[in-house]
Amino acid sequence: ISSTAPLAAGFVAYAENATLKNIIFQDVSITSKYTYCGGIAGYITSSTVENCRISGGKVQAYETALNVESVANAGFSGGIVGHASKSTIKDCIMDCSASFYGQFSGGVVGDAASCTIDGCMVPVDRAVNVYYHNNGGIVARVTGSDSVVKNCVFEGNLTSCGNTQGGIVGSLQGGEVVDCVMGGHG
Repeated sequence: ISSTAPLAAGFVAYAENATLKNIIFQDVSITSKYTYCGGIAGYITSSTVENCRISGGKVQAYETALNVESVANAGFSGGIVGHASKSTIKDCIMDCSASFYGQFSGGVVGDAASCTIDGCMVPVDRAVNVYYHNNGGIVARVTGSDSVVKNCVFEGNLTSCGNTQGGIVGSLQGGEVVDCVMGGHG
């Protein structure tokens, strides 16, 4: 999948009140020029993504002219889901390389608002490269007092040239992180 339009990109670009379950991709190549890029879904709301895996290949979101003025047009990207609102992402594995050139980009989810992220993983020696601020090994940004990130494992390599990066969550603005593990090279 290769998108140069300023729209969501992924196996499913946009999902609302939907379930994406038991999806496995091997040796994928998903590239988006703008926001909301994810291996499984670019943008979801009131949905469930469960038992999905990206194995091999790459997921990347970039902005060709990344500068202060254009940063608002890049980011909100993740290995599994770019942006999630009022949704559940459960038992998903991002087992490929990911490169994101924009804010709020994470190994599994870029931006999660009022969501549950449960049992997700980035395995050993998987690279998550983010070339801007606010990023995380599992989730870049979590908002909403009802949000929870639990039972997640980040064992990959997180590299960033920006500020505010975390092995599990980059920016926690409400909610909680429970029973998560960061190991490997994070």
